[in-house]
Amino acid sequence: MKISIASLGSRGDAQPIAAVASALAARGHEVTFVTTPACAGLLQNTGVRVGVLDGDIRAELASADGLRLIASGKKPVAAIRAARAICARNIDRWWTGIKQETEGSDLFIGETSSLGAMLSLAEASNRPFLWACMQPLVPTGTFPSPLIAPPQQPLPSWGNRLHHFIINQMLWHSTRSYVNRARRTIIGLPPWPLSGPFAKVQRERLPTLLAYSQHIVPRPDDWGDHVSVTGYWFLEKPSGWAPPEALTQFLAAGAPPVYVGFGSMTFPDPQSIMAMILTALKSVGCRAIIAAGWGGLVPDTPSRDVFVMEEAPHDWLFQHVALAVHHGGAGTTASALRAGIPSVIVPFMADQFFWASRLTAIGVSAPALPYASLTVDGLAHAIRGALSDSTMRRAAARIGTLIRSENGIATAVRIIESVAVPSKPLKR
Repeated sequence: MKISIASLGSRGDAQPIAAVASALAARGHEVTFVTTPACAGLLQNTGVRVGVLDGDIRAELASADGLRLIASGKKPVAAIRAARAICARNIDRWWTGIKQETEGSDLFIGETSSLGAMLSLAEASNRPFLWACMQPLVPTGTFPSPLIAPPQQPLPSWGNRLHHFIINQMLWHSTRSYVNRARRTIIGLPPWPLSGPFAKVQRERLPTLLAYSQHIVPRPDDWGDHVSVTGYWFLEKPSGWAPPEALTQFLAAGAPPVYVGFGSMTFPDPQSIMAMILTALKSVGCRAIIAAGWGGLVPDTPSRDVFVMEEAPHDWLFQHVALAVHHGGAGTTASALRAGIPSVIVPFMADQFFWASRLTAIGVSAPALPYASLTVDGLAHAIRGALSDSTMRRAAARIGTLIRSENGIATAVRIIESVAVPSKPLKR
């Protein structure tokens, strides 16, 4: 089967679905993975053909609009405006590239960032579509939409459903004109109606894979059987990868350090946040590994207690640290959970607040420290507390055992292989 997968998001969006692409290729399928340059190196030597698009999400997140998106915090309107601007600049070239790279596909898999393009291509070619999602975005009465910070007070079931509807409609209508123009001019399809693609997926019960564990977010009873919670999808470290000697020596030189990294988050003034982190670490008196990430977190002066690196595979690194301080992105959160270590979460935007609340609820993280209000004292207090909380460490270890017992990729592959070419076209 010729399977095409696309992701237009950051590494946290692309890496899990890249793991599924690799597994499908290992089973003999002809797999194309379409992404932006920032994530193009994820699938080297896996047998997956990688299609690289023009226009890089990493550069976009470092732009003025990207910085506004990341700094939007609990303000969905600000986030949507910034995302709309990024969409406007890139949609035509991204959709054109995806169409070219996926020609002749038997199955289209869209990660949320590429849902519109891949669903449109599936419609146009009368081939099946599957939605791969890293967050529980399927509407439910059990909890509100995870795309913004949870409401201060719990909502009734009808309120949760309304919350999902409002957020989905806000997202759809912010980009509706651009998407429908691309459907017409690039794919040759009529526009989607007011309800948009999210509603279409639910209305037509299109196969939906949710890439997280039911131990973290239990499956609501009101979801249809087209929705599958598979467990997490982990892309293991490349074969032959070995840690730098300097990192190995640092780990051997003392107690397990604290990991600090914010993934694809960018900063208008990285030195300011770096100074805050270093001051908090010094107050606690712990060693640390800092991942520079896309934000360029690099200290001005070296320290024997702080090791700075660009990146390292989380599946290896998190086995050697005592605690992870991170932004609450779906991918980093999953890695910390699998490693069985507590988290201190500094959410910036979108679903990061949701994951922070879930980790607090299951006892593996203290309450979130939103980036917009982060202080030295607050960060130091949270790190100190997590390092000394034996109950939290035991809860994290227990959750880690449960996560490692699942095989989300195998479940996803089984479902993908069961999806047959439909006998009639997708409804337009």
